[in-house]
Amino acid sequence: MENSIIRGTTPTIEITFSTVDVANITDAVLTFDIGGTTIFEKELAAATLGTSSLIWTLEQAETLSLTANRTAAVTCTWLTSGGIRGQDPVYDRDRHSD
Repeated sequence: MENSIIRGTTPTIEITFSTVDVANITDAVLTFDIGGTTIFEKELAAATLGTSSLIWTLEQAETLSLTANRTAAVTCTWLTSGGIRGQDPVYDRDRHSD
């Protein structure tokens, strides 16, 4: 299964947490990386808090900064008020089959 973002669109990315209470998340960053280079990041302040998720809407300029026909690794890193840190690959070519 392939996850795709069409350049120039404004898609919504929702990260669901099963073991972390999102109300306790004090810092979070959604990072888009191609070939080891960070293309852009979305901070917690840009996210909407769902019941058990963080939801970011990408801007047109952000999706236009993605290189056509290249796979970006997407990672979510977070910190809770209790000091729990986490990092999960949201999409990583090595973990998904296209």
